[in-house]
Amino acid sequence: MTTYKSGIFGLLYYAFFGLAALFSGLLRPEFNWDIVPYVGCVQSLRTADPHELHSSTYAELRSVAGTRHYTAPDDPFDTPSRKAVRSDPDEFVKILSFYRFHAAYILLIAALAHAGMDVVFATYFVSAVSVLVSFFILYAIARRYLGNGYFYLVPFLALALGTVVVARLSTPDGLALMFLLACACLFLGNNRTLLFLLPFLVTVRIDLMIIVLLTCLSLTFGGRMKKWPVAVSFMSSLVIYFFVRWYFAFPGWKRVFYFQFIDKSPVIPGENVGIHEYIRALLGGFWGIMNNPVLLAFACIAVLAVIIVAPRLKDNPDLLLKEPPVQLMLIALLSAAVHMLLFPLAATRYFTGPALILAVSLLVLISRESKNGFSDPPGRHPVVEH
Repeated sequence: MTTYKSGIFGLLYYAFFGLAALFSGLLRPEFNWDIVPYVGCVQSLRTADPHELHSSTYAELRSVAGTRHYTAPDDPFDTPSRKAVRSDPDEFVKILSFYRFHAAYILLIAALAHAGMDVVFATYFVSAVSVLVSFFILYAIARRYLGNGYFYLVPFLALALGTVVVARLSTPDGLALMFLLACACLFLGNNRTLLFLLPFLVTVRIDLMIIVLLTCLSLTFGGRMKKWPVAVSFMSSLVIYFFVRWYFAFPGWKRVFYFQFIDKSPVIPGENVGIHEYIRALLGGFWGIMNNPVLLAFACIAVLAVIIVAPRLKDNPDLLLKEPPVQLMLIALLSAAVHMLLFPLAATRYFTGPALILAVSLLVLISRESKNGFSDPPGRHPVVEH
């Protein structure tokens, strides 16, 4: 079977999808309300005065048509907390504590703004470019590990699992997707650079500490890397995690949960999360999954993965510790499940990374075992380096 995946055609094929996502993100950004505090976090690097910070942030938002309604008293999506943030500089400063710990994203925006880019444009420029890079990382994975047929399927899976959605948002999730796929690529190749990259995940999104923990456990019990470098990487991640929490005054899980699911007014709520309130939020999250096509697709892929992998694990339990794609599938599934239990918000942006890693890892496993001519000829399967 003639293969084009290793040549310029394969690269251009992935570049086409990546550029489509890039231009979609740049030309049709989706301005959710999170853009207000993220712009505020960037402006807070220039001034600590609440009044100046408040006025400069809303001046930036008023300059862009897509965000202008967030500055207007007649915003149709206003809530009591948003009104308080818009009208009271002190309340505006308080709300930033729920966002400023996404340090890598905020610093990138600040660097672009310092270089002359409009700060509002920079918030979704980072996301769009990160998604473009993500497609090239997918190309690197598919080129090495997938047969021809599966190679050409991956970009469509990426689109179906929400990459365009992520590219349009002014949130750190595009950056998180890029880092997660880079880690997956290094994990499949047993590349020790992974250990240097893992500690940076928590600077992108603090909840990615879940994936850091699962990855280090997998590497340790799988015996694929020496234990002491893995331990150093994990301890470094842990130090950075607690430093980020301390330095940026992370409000804590209870306050974030209360603010998101129970009561958004006043701006800084209490910390009483009862069991009935948690269950109500969890049920709301599962209902949200049923109404989200991307998350439904993720769930279907998860079921398919279990159906395909379970018989193999029954015959050979060592696959769980020795096969990188199986380990990656487990990491993706567990991280998504833990995230959903801790923060049951059925938003596509939180799950695009794990969903894509699960789908691609499943294809890697199937491609290695395929004998129907859909994969590369025998003897050309890549071997994981130890």
